Amino acid sequence: MQGCAPEAVDVSSESPETRKLYGLDDKVTEPFGRQCLMARRLVERGVRFVQLFHGGMGNQDTDTWDAHSNLEENHLQHAAESDLPIAGLLTDLAPRGLLDSTLVLWHGEFGRMPISQRGVGRDHNPGTMTVWMAGARISGGQVVGSSDEFGYKAQEQPSRSTTSTRRYCTCWGWTTRS
Repeated sequence: MQGCAPEAVDVSSESPETRKLYGLDDKVTEPFGRQCLMARRLVERGVRFVQLFHGGMGNQDTDTWDAHSNLEENHLQHAAESDLPIAGLLTDLAPRGLLDSTLVLWHGEFGRMPISQRGVGRDHNPGTMTVWMAGARISGGQVVGSSDEFGYKAQEQPSRSTTSTRRYCTCWGWTTRS
């Protein structure tokens, strides 16, 4: 990997259409778009596990998805930064034949409480969270599990994080011990 890493992360050879697909032509989407495009390039070169972070550095209430103080403003900002790039990644993986063998997994570190925190934010909720997956020949369009009517606790088909991790590993072709 050390020998091909510089070439793999150099996106300058990508076509203008591909760069636009990932949002590299817009200052709002460019940072995460670059990460998504580099992820595709790494997967093309046989890297088996690529992890991207969006909104994990800087001011907690502005630069991360935490939204402790202003949920609506925070999530609108970060959705605008990430929606086009992640759609670009999924769109680009498919015709290259890489989506069938690549599991794309999107989640945060916690769910969000259904009640307000100091009026406009939400606190961490370890009782329920949302995860979406694409690729790896999983059946799309499924909703697995549900929360109570308030979004406070997992109610239908609750799953521990260790169980979910084993499921992901199976999709990746890795064997795990129960």
